Amino acid sequence: MARTISKSVQNQIQLLLASNMTHEQVMERIPGLKKSTLDRQVIKGEFKTAKAVHQYLNGLGYTIGYSGALKLLKSMNFRAKIKAKKPLLSKQHKERRLA
Repeated sequence: MARTISKSVQNQIQLLLASNMTHEQVMERIPGLKKSTLDRQVIKGEFKTAKAVHQYLNGLGYTIGYSGALKLLKSMNFRAKIKAKKPLLSKQHKERRLA
């Protein structure tokens, strides 16, 4: 889920859009997101998946695809790992297996 931006920034964006500025011009005037900020949020656990990062960046107004979000995370040395599959063993299964 994307974080909310402050009321002052929301008002600033509304004023800039009301003055017939393009979206690109508005994004230049508003301070952008840096890799270090995204890096910190991933480390803190705010984003668990690349999909969450992708949705967050799109929510902020950046046009980035899912594969772009994957490449961004990879450039920041975050590697995806596939969880090892483990059989679901009940107590009886464990006893029979180890017997």
